[in-house]
Amino acid sequence: MLSPHAVLFEYTDAERPIIAALLRECPGIRLIGLEAERNSLIVFSGSEHAVTNVEELIQVIVDKQVSK
Repeated sequence: MLSPHAVLFEYTDAERPIIAALLRECPGIRLIGLEAERNSLIVFSGSEHAVTNVEELIQVIVDKQVSK
């Protein structure tokens, strides 16, 4: 079975459910959607975090903002 670090594809709004499903199944993958009509690309990535309270949720959000 393949386990790529990234997948490049032509992006349209129809792919949104597929993107969400892939990010749930493979949280470390980067999905790179090319939008030919706009001459742009969108990079989707995901990660999973277990949180049990609001403080942990805030910490995950803050950590993500710092790592940008």
